[in-house]
Amino acid sequence: DFVVLHPGSARAEKFWIAQRWAEVADWIAGKGRLRCVLTGGKLRMEQEHIAHIKARLQQPIVDLSGKLDLLSLTALLQRARLLVTIDSAPMHLAAAIGTTQVALFGPTNPFHWRPRTTPAAILRAGYPSPMTEFLPKQTPHPMKEISTEEVIDAIETLLSMPAAPIA
Repeated sequence: DFVVLHPGSARAEKFWIAQRWAEVADWIAGKGRLRCVLTGGKLRMEQEHIAHIKARLQQPIVDLSGKLDLLSLTALLQRARLLVTIDSAPMHLAAAIGTTQVALFGPTNPFHWRPRTTPAAILRAGYPSPMTEFLPKQTPHPMKEISTEEVIDAIETLLSMPAAPIA
């Protein structure tokens, strides 16, 4: 069993705080039953963000960032117990293949871009709990408004659900 963390994007304003990613990864790995796999693209700013996350980790992580093509990433997501990501292409891939996920939104509106076909917790900066109502017009918020505790609570909720069989 493993959880995929995908913190990157081609848009830096979508980045969540590196320390918080590390705290989430350490919490998952510290539970002892799940491993963390880090994915991301090859863009320099994305790799720098990932390096900041890795520098803050206390627990081991499998780093596949910059090493997977789209097909390999999809295969990895299909076998994952959970994906934790920002609004990104892997979020849409996970939705298409049925992988449970926690999706973080700040500058983009989940009304338009949220996963619609899988169990998902949609966390929006500026909202204290996972979103259940979506409006076409929402004010953007900085990602830093999403707390580590909100993400961990969403992960706990989703991991408490029975795991889907691996295809």
